[in-house]
Amino acid sequence: IFATRTITDTTEFAVFGELTYNFTEWLSVTAGGRWYDTEVEAENWSDGFANGGYTSYKNKQEEDGFNPKVLVEAVLNDDMNLYASAAKGVRIGGINGNLSETLCGDELEDLGINRGETETFDSDELWSYELGFKSSLANNRVTFNAAAYFIDWTDIQQLNRLACGFQYTANAGEAESKGAEIEVAAAITDGLTATLGVGYTDAEITDAGDTAGVSKGDAIQGVPDWTANASLQWIFPMGGSWEGLVRGDANYYGESYSSNNETSAATQRVRDDWAALNLRAGMLNDTWEITLFADNVTDERANLADSRSIAAETPGRQRLVTNRPRTIGLEARMRF
Repeated sequence: IFATRTITDTTEFAVFGELTYNFTEWLSVTAGGRWYDTEVEAENWSDGFANGGYTSYKNKQEEDGFNPKVLVEAVLNDDMNLYASAAKGVRIGGINGNLSETLCGDELEDLGINRGETETFDSDELWSYELGFKSSLANNRVTFNAAAYFIDWTDIQQLNRLACGFQYTANAGEAESKGAEIEVAAAITDGLTATLGVGYTDAEITDAGDTAGVSKGDAIQGVPDWTANASLQWIFPMGGSWEGLVRGDANYYGESYSSNNETSAATQRVRDDWAALNLRAGMLNDTWEITLFADNVTDERANLADSRSIAAETPGRQRLVTNRPRTIGLEARMRF
């Protein structure tokens, strides 16, 4: 019915560096940047009834640019520093797969889309601004860090789904993401340590860019609102050169929206919040570490992403990429 293959070759050249200047013993400024030049070449063939027979194409997408970075840091004392940073980043562009002329030609014409304009897409870019502090307390037995950030995202590489069953990526629209995070690590005793981290993100579309099914104010897909992680680890002497190890860590991911088969963000699929607990117990010395582990102890099954794979879903059966189920095993490591 349909077969396709795309061979892609990406070449990237870059020059980057940074310079730090200390204005005083406590105030410094770092400035840097990265110049890049990228080239993406792709060769595609498609065949089958749904494609209207054999077709092929070769295409190239190339661009260059410069990403600056500035960091201001103030060391208030031996236990506390403040920082503010601004940096630009890009995600490399590329070449789309084939769109069937037989199935999609009329739809593209009705939408006023030139088929040639769907073959390539450019990089999208963002500016990231961050303000935070890093600190150590209780004679370095506790570290406490916090940060707030704002991200301005433009020329977003958005996936455009067509009713014909095919899809392509195009540059369209803008978005903003803002949030904060804190992290704490503590040495409770000489062998007992604990960590805790919490983050919040508010990410939404600020300009839909004429992308079908996307509206201003829509949540960015795949971004949970709340995230959290925690761990507790105990290392204790067992005799001779061996030490015992017991560790537990947990991760939490809040509710988010997924990229699905719907044509409108109004009906996009909600990904439920989920959590995973991992446990480890074992023994180690300078050479060996032998550990019994159990990952995803509660056997949580989460929607990590939707898998459209061109074809539509079977009614009542969502096509999902999920996490690994409960996994129990024995692991041995040797250091040399």
